[in-house]
Amino acid sequence: MFGMEKNKKKKQAEKTVFDMENNLKNNPQKKKEMEERASRRIEALKQMLREGHDDQKEFEQMTFLLHGYNSMLKVIKKI
Repeated sequence: MFGMEKNKKKKQAEKTVFDMENNLKNNPQKKKEMEERASRRIEALKQMLREGHDDQKEFEQMTFLLHGYNSMLKVIKKI
C-alpha cells in the first residue's frame, strides 16, 4: 500500500553473492582445481562404500560426506 509493494519486489529480486562465488568467478584455475578435488573425493568415497563396512555409524558418515561433495560439485559447476 502507498508504494511499498515496489520496495518488496526489489528486495526479493536482489541476488546474494557469496565470497566463494566471487573467488571462483575471478579465478577459473581455482574453480577447476576445486572441481577436480571434489570429483576425486567422491570417487574415493564411492570406492569405500562399495567395499562395505561393518560399522553403521561410519557408513552413515561416509554417505553424508558423499552427498555433501555431490552438492558442492553441483554448485561449483553452476558458477
